[in-house]
Amino acid sequence: MAKFNEILVGRYNRLLQKLFSIKGTAPVPVLSTEVQPAISLFGGAELRYLEGWDLFGNGALIAGVVAQNSGVRLRNPLGSNIIVVVMKALFEVDAVSLLIGRIGAINTDLNLGVLSSGRWDARTQRTSSIAQFSTGNAAPSFGGVMLSTEIDAADFHFHGLESNVEIPLLPGDSLQFDTATSTNQVLRPTLWWRERFLEESERT
Repeated sequence: MAKFNEILVGRYNRLLQKLFSIKGTAPVPVLSTEVQPAISLFGGAELRYLEGWDLFGNGALIAGVVAQNSGVRLRNPLGSNIIVVVMKALFEVDAVSLLIGRIGAINTDLNLGVLSSGRWDARTQRTSSIAQFSTGNAAPSFGGVMLSTEIDAADFHFHGLESNVEIPLLPGDSLQFDTATSTNQVLRPTLWWRERFLEESERT
C-alpha cells in the first residue's frame, strides 16, 4: 500500500543513502505532513553523481571559411529521455566578432561533425555524453536568439552561468553559438554541461 505523501522520485533517497552510508530501505520515504525547519547541506561538483547527474565538457578549434560563419552546437537528441544543463561557456576568436547564441528545436548536427565528449567523473553512470557536440564553418541560423555579444580578438570570453540562469536543453532542443555576420573567423569554443535521465513527472 502506498504511503501518504510518498516520495516517488528515487534519486533523492539514493542521494541520502549513499551520502550518509545509510543501510536498509529509503531513509526519507515520504514528505513531511507539516511545515518544518530544515538545514541545507552544501554539496559541490563532487556530489553531482549522487544526485544522478553526469558531468561532461568539450572544446574545439574551428577554422574560418570565406563567406561562412563558424559555430558550435550542443544537441539533445529527440527521444533521449535526458535533460542537459549547460553550466559554462568559453570562447576565443582571432578577430573582433559578433557572437550569437541560439536555442530551439533542431535535430541535425553542424557540417564538421560530432566530437566525442568524455565524462569528468569516473563514478558517473555513462562514459560518454548523450548530448551531441558538433562544430561547423557554415553554421545556419535557427530558433530564437538568446545571446548577442561582441568578442574582441585574442581575448577569452568566459561565461560562468549562475544556477538560476544555466541553460536547460530538453530532448529535441539544441543550443548553438556562432559568429553570425562575422564570416571567415577562427572560433575556439568550450562548453561544460551536465546530464541526467528525466523523471516521469518531468516529461512533456
